[in-house]
Amino acid sequence: MYRVPERSYDTSLILSDVLDEIGVNENVVLKTRRQGLICESLRTITYRLKGDNMTMYCFGSQTEGSTTIGIDSDADHLLCIENFKVITDAKDWTPGFNLLMIQDRSTSPGYCLLQIMDMNKPLLLNNERIGRLLFKNNFMEMALLEDRTRQGPSIAIPGQLGFCDQDYVYALRCKSWPKEARKWLSEKGAGKWPTEEVKSFAVDNGCFLVPVCSKRSAYKDSEWRISTSQAERALMFSLNITQLRCYVLMKMILKTFINPKFGGAITSYICKTVVFHCIKNADPHIWQKHRLVTCLTLCLSVLQYCIITENCPHFIINENNLILDRISKEVKHKLLDMFRIMILSNGYFLTDIKQDDLGFRFLNKMEENPMKAELLLSDSSQEQVIAGKLLRITAQILTDFHENLLSGLRNTSPNNAIRLTRSYIKTLYYWCRTNNRTERTGCMLMITSLCSTLGAMLASRDNFSQACLSDVAIKWLSAGLHSDVSSGRLKLASAYYCAGDIPKTNQVLDDVWRRYDRNVVEPVCACYNCKRTPERRGYRVFAQCHDEDALKHVLAFCVMFSRHEINSVPKELQYEMFRTTMYEYSQRNVNNSWMDMAVIDSYIYLLFLRYKTNRRLGVDTEKDALSDFIKGAVKEPNLRHKETAMNIIGQCFEKNGQVNAALTCYMKSLSMRPAINAAKVLICRLLSNIINN
Repeated sequence: MYRVPERSYDTSLILSDVLDEIGVNENVVLKTRRQGLICESLRTITYRLKGDNMTMYCFGSQTEGSTTIGIDSDADHLLCIENFKVITDAKDWTPGFNLLMIQDRSTSPGYCLLQIMDMNKPLLLNNERIGRLLFKNNFMEMALLEDRTRQGPSIAIPGQLGFCDQDYVYALRCKSWPKEARKWLSEKGAGKWPTEEVKSFAVDNGCFLVPVCSKRSAYKDSEWRISTSQAERALMFSLNITQLRCYVLMKMILKTFINPKFGGAITSYICKTVVFHCIKNADPHIWQKHRLVTCLTLCLSVLQYCIITENCPHFIINENNLILDRISKEVKHKLLDMFRIMILSNGYFLTDIKQDDLGFRFLNKMEENPMKAELLLSDSSQEQVIAGKLLRITAQILTDFHENLLSGLRNTSPNNAIRLTRSYIKTLYYWCRTNNRTERTGCMLMITSLCSTLGAMLASRDNFSQACLSDVAIKWLSAGLHSDVSSGRLKLASAYYCAGDIPKTNQVLDDVWRRYDRNVVEPVCACYNCKRTPERRGYRVFAQCHDEDALKHVLAFCVMFSRHEINSVPKELQYEMFRTTMYEYSQRNVNNSWMDMAVIDSYIYLLFLRYKTNRRLGVDTEKDALSDFIKGAVKEPNLRHKETAMNIIGQCFEKNGQVNAALTCYMKSLSMRPAINAAKVLICRLLSNIINN
């Protein structure tokens, strides 16, 4: 058995403390996993509500909790198309579209072919000329839009107008556990790991088939890779904190020492696989925080052995060699020299790692330098920063869901939009009773936003026909008040204002003003990505202490109005619903559906409605309200729709007869967003009025 050097104990404890400080601890890991699974359910529910038979999975470090702010790992999304039935035995055929998984000498280990079966009889389809009829792995290309490109098994959507690039891996589901992986089910590890519970979960959930072939494949257009991502996520969830920290350190080593010199010779997935093999075969008592350096050395030694033998077996499908054809002889010798130095250093090479200041923190604690310790303590808590980021991501996905559903109603009549929104809410309530806890949480988060939208649609219809709000509209708007700090309440205030009920408008706005603590509340928007300033400390502290329930206390969503809510919106904001010309519409990115709606930051809309209400009431604070409105648009950090704010401020100036100030605002708005901007219409209208008058 491997003997643990005594001198490594203190080093391991120090290293464990450092990793705890930068957020690799039980609290952050659990919060990260909870957030990842909720976001996964939010995306899946969105697809299902729209009638798409697809399931979204969030795999990788962002859901496992095996990353840090410095590592900044990508989120891996797998979109499973459920319309195809993949079977491993022809006896499992049922009427419909069946694909038979074929693994023979012609397929690489970990890969398969899919033969199409007759839809009405359990027979394989063959072509007289080419033999068996195989399902191609390029089926996605038929669905690709012009602005999308395929990169390996994924579809990439390039960013436009501030959008970030998005990668989605499409896959098919096979409910049967692959034959190649059945040996893994009977293998016993040193510490009875993986557990029987994890193995049972793996068998019950089957595997995925990803449309990509192996490098040596004879069927480049027909071979599919077998993915056991769901089983691997269950394995990651079963690790203790020392095992997880070991994997995080492996990724830091990869990013600091290996990737800069040797590119993709070693991947984080290879590192994960090595950690799995070590956990399975090593004494289970070794995985303790006072032996972290020993555990890391063990993992590095196993990875070194994989490089020597040029074989890193897939953890579940052992015949699949993960480093086949990845490492040249020249790179191999350099890598082995590097690993030899790291293994002999007893962990001291980690002082060169810059991610999350790990090396600096590690060296500082070993030297016990109080001056440097004070410098580190002055930094904000990494755990708070991570918690704030996780909560904001959940909010962005939630607002993205809302936008997605609203865009689907764009070409329907108002009455049909109301009917569909009601059906969405009814379906979500039904799913709340039938699905698991995570999905119930996702459904409840979605329902509140939809209630506000339904209420605003009904209010728009009421204001158009009778210029007052019905009890039904108020009921639905009230049901959506707790989606976040402000957006639901601002929709209610907006409906009251357009119905002419100024006292109630003022009452709701006063409530929002009290709740919107600018030392704590953060604006959030999913319309497009741009650089953010760090979140407020009060927000991060609150996010650290609460889960997704914090949404209603510390986050302010954008206020979104579809065209079906037009009569619940002041005229100044209605222009934003018609900002796109026919030419611009043809050039738009697929993620620009928000441009068919009036979308405004909550804080800006709050200031605007306060100004409008004070003007209607004729109170002395009208000028102060306009001044606050302007200051908020200019100075408030992390706002997204500043061009909309400038358009509305310009219209306020225009109504006050300040033509030059109005034109300045419109031009400023155009400089922020030169295309697809209502400022073009507002400038033309303003110039027309000047000429005619």
